[in-house]
Amino acid sequence: MHNGIKAVLFDVDGTLYNQSLLRTLMTLKILFSAVINPFQAGKNIKVISSYRKSQEIIRKKNLYSSDLYKDQIDLASQLSGADENYVKEIVRKWFETAPLSVIPFCKRKNLEFTFEWLFKNRIITGLFSDYYCNEKASVLGIQKYVSVYVSSMDNDVGVFKPNPKGFLVAAGKLGCKPENILFVGDRADVDLTGANSAGMKAALLGKLPEGDLTNYEIKDLSGVVNILSN
Repeated sequence: MHNGIKAVLFDVDGTLYNQSLLRTLMTLKILFSAVINPFQAGKNIKVISSYRKSQEIIRKKNLYSSDLYKDQIDLASQLSGADENYVKEIVRKWFETAPLSVIPFCKRKNLEFTFEWLFKNRIITGLFSDYYCNEKASVLGIQKYVSVYVSSMDNDVGVFKPNPKGFLVAAGKLGCKPENILFVGDRADVDLTGANSAGMKAALLGKLPEGDLTNYEIKDLSGVVNILSN
């Protein structure tokens, strides 16, 4: 029934919720904040942009780190010219805290249906994100279905996707061989590549690369149910 799949591992940002919509709503929040405190607005926007850019720079380097969070903060500080403590403050506010009130409005279609179906069919479910995602799972209302949380920031990972390390750590925590895990993500260059490198098949929320006959293409999260039912 389940095509040999015993566990499903989900990416979070962009997969469980619409990240483009979230960024649009967060931009409105930031602009509103700028009206209240215009003197800090330019600096804050530069820090936010630098933090996002720093992730992609570190991702391309594909190097392990004993403190990935600190490395990204340090690089964002260099790129923005802002003090490290100030960068931490902005990151905590605009990346970790403020989005939690907005994420529920951006959840993907059939999110609860898919997680409930997996739970009822005794398929283990885990989350693997570049960042800590426990609170995001909570505001999305799926924490009761999730057995395993893994982040690239974890000490036993220490490297961003698509490096296979985090996928393999997640497999160990799920108690399954990689070939018995389906990974669900939204970025071919990051999620698909990383999952396949770790020996997992992947379901991509979006278009598969041309000629890909190994992985699955889904239009919404209920596609996971279709894959495991057929």
